[in-house]
Amino acid sequence: MNNNLHIESNFGVFIGSFDNNQIHQHYAIQWSIALSEPIEIKDEVSSTSFVESVLIKSNITHQFHCSGHHLLFLFSPISQTGHFLQQQSHSGIAEYRNGWSKKLQSLGKNYLVGKLPFPDFITQTKEILEELSYNDSNNNPVEDDRITKALKFIEQNTDRVIPAHELAKYCHLSESRFLHLFKEKTNITYRQAQLWIKLSQSIPKLFKQKITETAYEFGFSDSAHYSKVFKQNFGFSPRLFSKL
Repeated sequence: MNNNLHIESNFGVFIGSFDNNQIHQHYAIQWSIALSEPIEIKDEVSSTSFVESVLIKSNITHQFHCSGHHLLFLFSPISQTGHFLQQQSHSGIAEYRNGWSKKLQSLGKNYLVGKLPFPDFITQTKEILEELSYNDSNNNPVEDDRITKALKFIEQNTDRVIPAHELAKYCHLSESRFLHLFKEKTNITYRQAQLWIKLSQSIPKLFKQKITETAYEFGFSDSAHYSKVFKQNFGFSPRLFSKL
């Protein structure tokens, strides 16, 4: 079974195997689930753990290795699911085994043995993720109605880059107050949030054209700049797509 990947504005999932992961960090919140061999995780002080399911928070230095097949989820830090997962542990890297991880693991195994077509795998995966993120009765994970309102507006308008002053006005805040509050409540800057959206929109283009063309189309100075920002957000190079 070949490696496969699905990306949306708020999350991406990779299923398969790779062994070239270097120590790094990224804005995305990562959830990895082993489908055969255990996952090996190293932190910035080289402490190693072998786990079946692991949660890695935003901007945590780590190195990931799995000799077998696995599921690798990357969630936007400004999404409902991302905020939910960010709250699930006090540690930057933590084992995360529960009923949801078992359901996702079962789906992944069914896909690998050919029992589940990839589109059905994605549909059922999204249903589990919705169940997970809305399980908590607290539907305001950032604890500020204005920033929650901003995040919902961003999710509803992922087809464009929204200027900070426009969103600040929508939330009845000054631009400077909005930018400060956004960083305080989400742990990323508004610019980083907008870059995530822009990069997510660029990914389908990578299957059809060269990285340089995609970089220019989405407003980056060159392919090196695009690749650097891409890796800062997702933890891997856009060249990965040429191998899928």
